Amino acid sequence: MTATEAKTAMLSELGQRTNDGHPATGTSTDSIVIAASHEGNVIQYAGTATLAGWLIARAVRQSILQIQSGK
Repeated sequence: MTATEAKTAMLSELGQRTNDGHPATGTSTDSIVIAASHEGNVIQYAGTATLAGWLIARAVRQSILQIQSGK
């Protein structure tokens, strides 16, 4: 949920619109994959007010900016 919120916020900040002119939020086919090594600390919660949530949001924002810039 944190990644979806970050993606929607970033698309809004960038002024992305649908073909109909509505604010873009992503698509119904968006998906998120989590790769886990089973090493390190277990994180039980990664909401927006946590360090893990902040890191997730930062990664999403950076990814969108890279896509926008064509990198």
